[in-house]
Amino acid sequence: MERVPLSVSPVYDVVLVAFEGPDRYSFVGGLATRMIDLADALVSRGYFVHHLFVGDPTMPAREERAEGRLVLERWSQWISGFHPRDVYDGEDGKWRDFERADAAIRVKIFGPLIWTVHRPVLFSAHGPVFKTDHGVFAVRYAGMGEVRQVLQYYRLNKARNIGEWKAAMRLQALPSINYVYADEKGNVGYVYNGQFPIRKAGVNWQSYLPGDRSDLIWHSYLPFGRLPQLWNPTSGFVFNSNNTPFQATTPEDDLKATDFPDWMGIQTNMTNRALRALETFGADNAISADEFRKYKFDVRYSSKSEVAKMIAEVCAFPDESIRRMAATVSGTHSNSCSGKDRSSGA
Repeated sequence: MERVPLSVSPVYDVVLVAFEGPDRYSFVGGLATRMIDLADALVSRGYFVHHLFVGDPTMPAREERAEGRLVLERWSQWISGFHPRDVYDGEDGKWRDFERADAAIRVKIFGPLIWTVHRPVLFSAHGPVFKTDHGVFAVRYAGMGEVRQVLQYYRLNKARNIGEWKAAMRLQALPSINYVYADEKGNVGYVYNGQFPIRKAGVNWQSYLPGDRSDLIWHSYLPFGRLPQLWNPTSGFVFNSNNTPFQATTPEDDLKATDFPDWMGIQTNMTNRALRALETFGADNAISADEFRKYKFDVRYSSKSEVAKMIAEVCAFPDESIRRMAATVSGTHSNSCSGKDRSSGA
């Protein structure tokens, strides 16, 4: 039997683990000096030393020195590549790893035949992780782990007055749903309801954010009392059609965007239904039952809507066949190329 030399698979006598190491990238503070000196001293006394550290992302992942008695293992280089300053740049992402779980998915093939597919599931400090062709992304979203939605719906349905209704809303178990309130005592209100995370100011929350910064992990929500809401405006009129809360009644009573922080991410757009609500209900100071039904079933596009603007652009197209097509579509919805209103609505 052939003997295999032990040197083929060396047994390391000492393993050193630290952020710091001999690379210029990793040489920060006194600990780096101590780790390097310790490794050299152990090697000089005949030990095999394996030094794991957060190394320069541009250097080899593994390097042998001192005739193989010192092995340098550069750890987390793919993360370090996004943080070229030094070893402590992006520190959180360099020492925290993903949590892993197995998702067993039962797939019914035919009749009693069931095939169980296993897929790995990754979690980070931010939330669930998705590996895509575009990159690896962690998602943190409002409502993570929330299971009290049915309880809140139940209490809202059982509320007998405005106080009990607001108490139910303070549960804040519903991540995102607008509410318009009215009761027999004449109270009306609108709540731009949702779970709004209390997030770090001065950050562009509309873009991709680095996943290795713990200061970007939010942990709580704004209380109900700080959400955008209108109660009993002087006009007696509130509405919402999935539009910005800053246009929910007549202008003199509308909420002001400057009263809310940017990191709430409050929408600012107006939908066509919202524009038409203002142009019908909002413009009429005395609405009859027939007018109410007429406004409710209105099918017109507002001249301020995105669709109306798009149709106007198509109507200006030099091709006559395209203009006729646009006239047909816009005629159905009242904003025709000829400028005549063919609406069956208001």
